[in-house]
Amino acid sequence: MASKNSEFNRADLNAGGPSWARKGWQGSPCDHERDVLGHKQGIVDQPYIDRSGDTNYSVGQRLVIREQDVLELVDVVEKLVGGLRQVVQG
Repeated sequence: MASKNSEFNRADLNAGGPSWARKGWQGSPCDHERDVLGHKQGIVDQPYIDRSGDTNYSVGQRLVIREQDVLELVDVVEKLVGGLRQVVQG
């Protein structure tokens, strides 16, 4: 169970991030791709297209993770770690 303090800290960490980050990880572009990679072995299905709005793929194609996608994820993780450090260090 999350404490009142942890809820406040989570809100602080999400403030100012991308819209999906303010709502939480779920629903993010990375979340949709993670679902396909983790549960469908990278094969695009109709629910992925419907949820993500990604029209670059057809059902049955293999999801491609590009270098830029990885670099953007690294940037998000670095920002998250920086925010966590600020919360922990006060």
